[in-house]
Amino acid sequence: MLLVLPDTDDATREYLGTFAAHHDAWAWLHTQLLALLPAPAAFVGDMPFPVLHDEDGRVRTALAVRDSAAVIVADQDGRIMQMQHAPTAATLPDVETVLAWAWDVAKPKGG
Repeated sequence: MLLVLPDTDDATREYLGTFAAHHDAWAWLHTQLLALLPAPAAFVGDMPFPVLHDEDGRVRTALAVRDSAAVIVADQDGRIMQMQHAPTAATLPDVETVLAWAWDVAKPKGG
């Protein structure tokens, strides 16, 4: 799962913090989290998952989220299963919604 955030402000820190607080749930779902910020931020050391910075914007541009935020959920083969754009971290889906998306991707399929 990739969390793309357009700022390094308090709303971003709080949003990432909600995902960090559910670290056990992500582990149980075998879901790897990765966050992408536009610049280094002091709070990244508090996160139990990698937080990268994309200062020149190349990665965010390639993902079509240059000046916005996004949550991208992919399956184990890298196929994007869910992607939600929003103008800011505060307007992205909450962690419970994203956990439900991750469950839908991770749960065993019939057969």
